[in-house]
Amino acid sequence: MAFLRQDTNNIVVDAVLTDTGRAKLAQGNFSIFSFAFGDDEVDYGTIQKYGQNVGKEKIEKNTPVFEALTNTNLAIKHTLTSISNPNQVYMPQMTVSGLTSGVLTLVEGNKSSGLTINVSMSPVIGGNVPSELVDNIFIVYVNRLFLSVDGNRPVNSAALSNNPTLNTARYEIPSSGLATPITFIANDLPSSVYNAYSSFSGGSYISTYIRIVGRNSGLSKEIQVKISAT
Repeated sequence: MAFLRQDTNNIVVDAVLTDTGRAKLAQGNFSIFSFAFGDDEVDYGTIQKYGQNVGKEKIEKNTPVFEALTNTNLAIKHTLTSISNPNQVYMPQMTVSGLTSGVLTLVEGNKSSGLTINVSMSPVIGGNVPSELVDNIFIVYVNRLFLSVDGNRPVNSAALSNNPTLNTARYEIPSSGLATPITFIANDLPSSVYNAYSSFSGGSYISTYIRIVGRNSGLSKEIQVKISAT
């Protein structure tokens, strides 16, 4: 991340390796091929409240900057995207089909029905998705205690192996692979574990979430998952 020091007008960059980056460095295959900036700290409601000019000034002067994080799952969640068309005023929308009432319902040890990800401009707006926002990779985050992506291996598997307390598995699904809808597998849990986690929902199911992010567009979608006992 970077921020402007008001006293010297210098740009100070604080960069750290994530858990996955350190694992790759230890394996000897670490290389940087891209980077991203984010605006997780910014409250754009300030512009709505004070207007564009005053709101922008308040954001620039008063917004605290987060420290760099080594945990990939807590790092930038809202990436900034560059668009060459200066007249682009609408963003595409991400939709996921194959859900019932927006929720994915699973039974322990079973596979889900396939989910299909679609990114398109709103039917009201029409037109094609700008080339910079066409996603070639979709990143899928799941809690490995409860779920896995059928037929895929987490890209952060090394970090998961080295850190037993890290539970968020990250999968990268090529958009070309979406011709076959994504299926998820609910883990078959010991009764004690199931009862412990299902107690938060009255003992009837375990509630967790899947997060899907488009690598280029930055669009994201969170899906609630309810896992019932066998």
